[in-house]
Amino acid sequence: MKKTNLYLKTLLFVSVVCFTLSCKNESPNLRSLAPQETLIYLETNDLGEIFSAFKSSQSWETFAQEKPIIPALSGIQAAVAITGFETSESDVSLNVKPKFVVILDTNSYETTTISVIENQISKFLVNAKLKKTKKNNVTFLTWTTVDNRKIIAAIIGNLAFIGNDESSINDFLAVKNGEKPSLLTNETLIELASQKKLAFGFVSKKGVNEIANFLSIRVAIQTSEQDIVRSLIAKILPNVVDKSIEEITWTANKSVSQIEDKFLIKLKPEVAKNLADSMETSKVNLSNTFQAMPINPFSTTIYNFKSNDLAFQGLIRTLGSQTDQISGKLIENFSQTMLQSYGISDNKKFFEAIEGNILTAQLDSEGEESFVVVNVKDVNKLKSAVIKDKEFGLKIIKNVAILGDAETVSKVELGENIDNIKKITYAVTTITDETEFAKSVIRDFAEIDPAQIGSKVFATTNSNVNTSGIERFRQSEYGLFGDFLKLAKQE
Repeated sequence: MKKTNLYLKTLLFVSVVCFTLSCKNESPNLRSLAPQETLIYLETNDLGEIFSAFKSSQSWETFAQEKPIIPALSGIQAAVAITGFETSESDVSLNVKPKFVVILDTNSYETTTISVIENQISKFLVNAKLKKTKKNNVTFLTWTTVDNRKIIAAIIGNLAFIGNDESSINDFLAVKNGEKPSLLTNETLIELASQKKLAFGFVSKKGVNEIANFLSIRVAIQTSEQDIVRSLIAKILPNVVDKSIEEITWTANKSVSQIEDKFLIKLKPEVAKNLADSMETSKVNLSNTFQAMPINPFSTTIYNFKSNDLAFQGLIRTLGSQTDQISGKLIENFSQTMLQSYGISDNKKFFEAIEGNILTAQLDSEGEESFVVVNVKDVNKLKSAVIKDKEFGLKIIKNVAILGDAETVSKVELGENIDNIKKITYAVTTITDETEFAKSVIRDFAEIDPAQIGSKVFATTNSNVNTSGIERFRQSEYGLFGDFLKLAKQE
């Protein structure tokens, strides 16, 4: 079995505890135990249904050599709350550590709860040191790893709060004692819970702004080596997000063999209207637009706009309108360089030289080998829009052009199989190869069938803009829960 890290071990531990304690009684409303200022909140009424969806996925059926053994978790409620983020910046990256708390109602006696949690989590964190204390009738179990990371469990009666940040645990206990307000009256969560989905959650307005703050630093670091440019990006992006996005909601449902995630990025009404007006979807059948597709990319994104130029300019104008005049001008100037990573120096000429949809793709999971594929209307104008530098490449096959890093472009091959895009009717569609990730999840529970080594598993994400905001519909093997597993498995 592949080695798992601290956070994945914690998630697996929660599953084992639920099974061992055989939860049977009716659970409380978990939102009544989470602080009102929680940034991100996720809840499921039935953890067993989620694992059932995992086991019925195409990847389990294809790759698992034997039937995986997963604890019976039917009817178990669980919630995960993100209360904050810790970041550390370097010259080349930004490390982000979420502060999380898992809420668990064991429906068992306190002594049994303490015993099971102590025994099970100690099995997962073999080399961690355990300290047990009791304060104000709350039993605290604290595990410290050799690299000084902590997992804390606070147990009171049949309730357990498990997390990686002591102050967050104390906030949840204060809510439990009625000393702080909870999420129980949050109208967004009440509406989401009423839909009876497999799972649901939201990112609060404050949470959106927190995420924007550290993402802006990451974008700044990756965009430029100049401190003044980095400073401007880190300042402008959070301001734009604050004035544009109100909140983000999420629901998950199980389809026949995949999980369907729906995300709604709720925008301010005027922002949503401006984007919807400029990003009108094309009605042209994509199979008539692209006669060839890249062979075996890691991911492919198709932009299906009625007017590529109008969509691009509409996005820039909308972003600029959500900040001050000087920052708006900086966004406009910065937009002239947004396509330079593909070797495009003149956006206007580029859009005039092409027709139909735009396709971007990457050969690797890190996005280092990215490129763009377009249908050419005016070859000479396209060539005049491209940066004249050996670092960038332009390859034209019949009426199809491939642009990007020269080394990457030289690797790209086109094939005639376009079945995956024939039925696309959304503004933006991304198809991602999740084969290796699916195998990595299954390896934690079962052996991989070597006879299926060449099989592929894909996730599809479709996005549209309407008067409410941006809607994203994602069909994948493991959904948002899979994203958490992916983060947890990163050493």
